[in-house]
Amino acid sequence: MAKLEAIIQDKIEQNKALLLRVHHVSHQVNIDPSSGKWLYSAVVHFRYKG
Repeated sequence: MAKLEAIIQDKIEQNKALLLRVHHVSHQVNIDPSSGKWLYSAVVHFRYKG
């Protein structure tokens, strides 16, 4: 989970340089039935800050 959060934060910083701001964040947790592992995913939507 910490790795996913770090990746998201990195993308936020990159997009700030492009004058984009975070509009919406969504995340989801699923369990892979074959391995029993938890799978985390996140989507960050950006909008132009102009």
